Amino acid sequence: MENDGGLDELFGALGEDDAKQPEPPEQPGDGPARPGPARSADAAALNAAFIEAATAPQEPIPAPAVPPAPPAPAHAASPGPDPLPDAPAPPLTRRELRERLRAQGEAATGAVETQAAQDSGPAAESFPAFRAPEPVSAPQPVVPPDASAPQEPAPADPAVADAALAALAAAAPPQAEAPPAQPAAQASAPRASTIRQRPDGGFPIALDPRDDGGRGRRRSGLRWLAWFLPLVIVLGGLGAGAWWAWSNYEPQIRQVLGIPIQNDYEGTGNGEEVIVTILPEYIGEDVARVLHDDGVTMTWDAFYDLLIDLTNQGRAPTFQPGNYRLQKQMSAQAALDALMDPANRITSQVVIPEGSDLPDTLQILAATTGLPLADFEALAAQPDAFGVPNPANTLEGWLYPATYDLDGTETAQSLLQRLVDTMIDHLDALGIPADQRYSFLTLASIVQKESGPMPGDMAKVARVFDNRIEQGMKLESDATVTYGTCVWGPANGRTPPDTCGSVWLNQADIDDASNPYNTRANEGLPLGPISMPGEGALEAVANPAEGDWLFFVAVDLKTGETVFSNTIEEHDAAIEQLNEWCEASAENASYCA
Repeated sequence: MENDGGLDELFGALGEDDAKQPEPPEQPGDGPARPGPARSADAAALNAAFIEAATAPQEPIPAPAVPPAPPAPAHAASPGPDPLPDAPAPPLTRRELRERLRAQGEAATGAVETQAAQDSGPAAESFPAFRAPEPVSAPQPVVPPDASAPQEPAPADPAVADAALAALAAAAPPQAEAPPAQPAAQASAPRASTIRQRPDGGFPIALDPRDDGGRGRRRSGLRWLAWFLPLVIVLGGLGAGAWWAWSNYEPQIRQVLGIPIQNDYEGTGNGEEVIVTILPEYIGEDVARVLHDDGVTMTWDAFYDLLIDLTNQGRAPTFQPGNYRLQKQMSAQAALDALMDPANRITSQVVIPEGSDLPDTLQILAATTGLPLADFEALAAQPDAFGVPNPANTLEGWLYPATYDLDGTETAQSLLQRLVDTMIDHLDALGIPADQRYSFLTLASIVQKESGPMPGDMAKVARVFDNRIEQGMKLESDATVTYGTCVWGPANGRTPPDTCGSVWLNQADIDDASNPYNTRANEGLPLGPISMPGEGALEAVANPAEGDWLFFVAVDLKTGETVFSNTIEEHDAAIEQLNEWCEASAENASYCA
């Protein structure tokens, strides 16, 4: 526009020193560079007008960055001052000026970036980097470089003064960087913009921390997660690991840390009732094992150590066979007191444990009912009186193990008949013919005695015996040898060996073929049943598992873990496992005896 000549005069007057510096390189489309105009009276008048306009109070105007002055008209290429226009264009308003400068700035952004990248040294200062507008408290008066030169006052043109303000703001050299932002307590003070180089190496981008919409404060508020979450994860992992280690290695950890190992409960139980059966042949360590297996005491040692202390004091207790009502999680002392209290003895019910042999069963019946043991023994020697065959002349195997209610009217005869009838009912339910009941009960009694509590093991044991019978092999059941030497033998005038109550056998007993129950020395089934088989054993013999096993042995008598093998070499290795388990602790030894 026509006012551009006056602006050139102004830039010449204010930038006399800059005129001595090298001209910026030519930009595409700019045309030939022109020399700076000489000073004139018109320029002096324009300066005076600018000073008056700049010092007058007015609304602060943000100063956007603008490119260098546009190319001058053709007549400006000649040296000498440019004459003032005879007919100036209508003055621009502030709004129009801002819109025009904004449009020019957007169009020139690419050229300015290229110029800024190429320039270096003093000449580059004429192209300051674009920055976010800094807060302006009040316009400051600008003094021309040659203030001592005589100036002629001239009327101020408002349009020229506004244009001069905008142009001067754009051409002014960049201010020094402000210090870093102040803490939150001084947030009212202006904060400097943060300049960041673009990843592609282009022009710097102005980042004003005040324009983050509060995101910066939220990020600061979440910084605690950077250390808190990892800490939670680490502590959680340590806690889980510590729990696992304590659950699996509590005794070892207690020993290392010097923490006493807890082996006994406190109090008289948790309220959950459990019936404990004490058999006639039980000694102290047997009672300790039964109490622990039934969940009454915490450990075998707790009760057994108590018995040792009492024995050393001359107060060893005597246990009466029978069934007793106790609770789970009782202290050893509370459990002993309950067993010594006749009120805890059950007389309204009789409980026959699975796998009990005939002598133990008869003693439980006598102890529970109060009827003479001799009456039960005499009747049990007459199986024909109950309608069942038994070449051994005994009711062994025919009394079904279960819990029976008593009303006080029972006799030895009626009670024994009730148990025999219950067994026959179960055999009939399985479809066992009458002429096969005896052999079926014999095998079921062996399976019952040889099996542990592990689910499915009874069916596997039954399959092992079936496989051996089909292949013409001896059953080789240690349980049958023990029954012949420790139950049938004493009843027939034989001296019991010292291995009774143990899982071990003497070689002489293994080789004794005169023992009709010795399946290690004799082929086929023994003389008769060796225990009272329960429902599980009956089902296992009726429906054995599928498999080719020929051997088995329990390697953990506490849990009943059993290893089944196809070869003798595998079986021998499993026997060695049992030997090592029995020698591992005193509690284990009580199972192995």
